[in-house]
Amino acid sequence: MRRIALVLLLVVAPRICAAASAAEIAALETELRVEREILRANQQMRAAHLEAEQAAASRLHAAAAAVARASAKPVDVALEAAERDLRDAEVALAGLVARSASVAGRAADQQLRVSGLETALAMLKDQPRGDLTGPWELRIEPGGGTGTLELEQRGTILSGEYRMTNGRTGSITGTLAAGVVKWERVDATAGRDATFTGSLVGAALEGDWLATVFGRGIDEVGRWRATRIAPPPAQP
Repeated sequence: MRRIALVLLLVVAPRICAAASAAEIAALETELRVEREILRANQQMRAAHLEAEQAAASRLHAAAAAVARASAKPVDVALEAAERDLRDAEVALAGLVARSASVAGRAADQQLRVSGLETALAMLKDQPRGDLTGPWELRIEPGGGTGTLELEQRGTILSGEYRMTNGRTGSITGTLAAGVVKWERVDATAGRDATFTGSLVGAALEGDWLATVFGRGIDEVGRWRATRIAPPPAQP
């Protein structure tokens, strides 16, 4: 179970942090096909090793029987030869068992990777395509500033207006590409004063912001989070 959880963490998590584009899903499908072919090859190699292992075990049993028969007779060359064949059969079987175990381990790891990719693909296909148009509740840290953000998305282009509870207003212009949002904030008083980057995390947008205090050459940084404001219930 720990190995499965680790594979899901490494394979699935990076792919579900943001809504995927059709191109990203297609790329994942291609990757999954390749990994399935590798798994199929590993499984075929595993079957071949098991067959060789069974043949080697049969030779070992035959060699042991030959030694037993030769032991019942006076010591001669036949017994020495039978014992030599037995040792050779034991060495051959041990080598095959070790190689078979290695192939089995690779096949098991590959199966986990394929399962992780299948899970990732299913989750990505279930995700909404990420139209961000609509009202959002915005929170900016440090300071706990709150307000509302009205976004409009056209393809990869984002635009919108914001209004903070402290009275500051302005607009944003930016993009949404490969699940990553980036926009410039243009304050109605201060002008272009900050850059926001982030991504979809579940149903929310969150990330970092960077602002430069002009005249002081100081960069201010922080975190931000936006959650979609649900539309009012329809009137009966």
